[in-house]
Amino acid sequence: MPTLTCDNCERLIDIPAGYKGSKIACPDCGDINRIPESASEARDRGLPPDSGPEQTVMSVHPSMFRAKPLLFSTLTLLFLSGIAGLVIGIFGLVAGIGLPIAIAGGIVAIFATVMLIIWRIKTMNARFIVTNKRTVERRGLFSKYTTEVVHDNIRNIEIDQTFWQRIWGVGDIGIASSGHEGIEIKMEDLARPYKVREIIDRYREL
Repeated sequence: MPTLTCDNCERLIDIPAGYKGSKIACPDCGDINRIPESASEARDRGLPPDSGPEQTVMSVHPSMFRAKPLLFSTLTLLFLSGIAGLVIGIFGLVAGIGLPIAIAGGIVAIFATVMLIIWRIKTMNARFIVTNKRTVERRGLFSKYTTEVVHDNIRNIEIDQTFWQRIWGVGDIGIASSGHEGIEIKMEDLARPYKVREIIDRYREL
């Protein structure tokens, strides 16, 4: 009979027939665990099979707008306001009153642009990759940091969401392997985290 490791207490739970893709309560702690479908059924879901050459199934970066919509909207509004002030100031130069407005608008627009660019670079330098063999975390532009976990060795997948993250459909994902203490892979602000976990679960060994 196939087994599943409880996400909470790590007890091995026997999986009755017909429970694939469903949920089952741990007999020890009562925690509700989702039972992944067999990795051999990945092909039926339109995903690459776990056999054969390694193929990338998903490659995503942390979200910007979904992760921090208020900050993103504020910076965008500052940029547009700065551009508007710059244009108004330039046209006002004829009357001799536009220089302060143009300078202020230019400073605001430059500030907002720099902040958005830095934020964008930061998100683009972090990548969460799921292949049909492993899950990989990559960070860095000039210096590189990479860590990976083979799907057969995944012990637990954690999803952490605040109230606002749930509303906007983002979350933090942590992956622990059987050969490592604690969380080995951690990626923040990923869109649709439960969908990401579902794809990984297609390749996890029951």
